[in-house]
Amino acid sequence: MKITTLSKKAGVHPTTLYKAKAGLTFISPKLAEKLEDLTGIERGKWIWPEKYGDPWKQLKGVE
Repeated sequence: MKITTLSKKAGVHPTTLYKAKAGLTFISPKLAEKLEDLTGIERGKWIWPEKYGDPWKQLKGVE
């Protein structure tokens, strides 16, 4: 799934997700919950990718 598509479904500006992917900002627990619902990727990965694994790699296989 593309970041632009995911951001639209999550109701956030694409810049929010691009910055998070680049490590310039963090994803809030509330947004992580939305992303988990939309992608099936655990919210812990969105909040703490260094601890639980990079969700962006998994996102490529999600449609």
